[in-house]
Amino acid sequence: MIRTLDRRSELLAAARSVFAKKGYEDATVSEIVGRAGVAQGTFYLYFPGKESLAGAFAEMVSERFAELAEEKTHRCRTFESGLARVFEASYQTADEHRDIFLIANRGLELLDDFDEWMNRTAPAREWLEGFIRHWQAQGAIDARVRPAVSARVLRDALDRAAKAYILFGDRHYGRDLAEMLRRGLAPGRAAR
Repeated sequence: MIRTLDRRSELLAAARSVFAKKGYEDATVSEIVGRAGVAQGTFYLYFPGKESLAGAFAEMVSERFAELAEEKTHRCRTFESGLARVFEASYQTADEHRDIFLIANRGLELLDDFDEWMNRTAPAREWLEGFIRHWQAQGAIDARVRPAVSARVLRDALDRAAKAYILFGDRHYGRDLAEMLRRGLAPGRAAR
């Protein structure tokens, strides 16, 4: 089992390297396996095709975001500070995965199965659902808000903010989104 994870990780690292040099569109599976030092058939044991790498990268990004968001919000005493820290976790995740961030975000269009996409990006959404439930229990978010739906909307907002940050260095977009979300989720403000 460990060797399996190691080989998969080696292939993902090789893909990151090749994509960084050539871009996603121009990179080939042959170049990836050459970089990894494995036979081409080995690649297909782990991934059905180059397109599936985007889903694997999305999973990496989702897991890292959930980890960072937990670290950054662990001691927040207000929803406002927690939400600001969630956006910071999103920026940091995007920074750490700058080389594959935009590829990971193409995962939904490259994968054939929406359920697979939802499974791969579950760590971020599940963490966000817990975040929303926590602040509902504290009275900072309207109790009528559905956490699962709100988590998807919040994840999309974080994704847009991270893209604005990665592509243009713009953190104002995220601050504006955070303020809009804070106001929209406030008790008594949620749609009925």
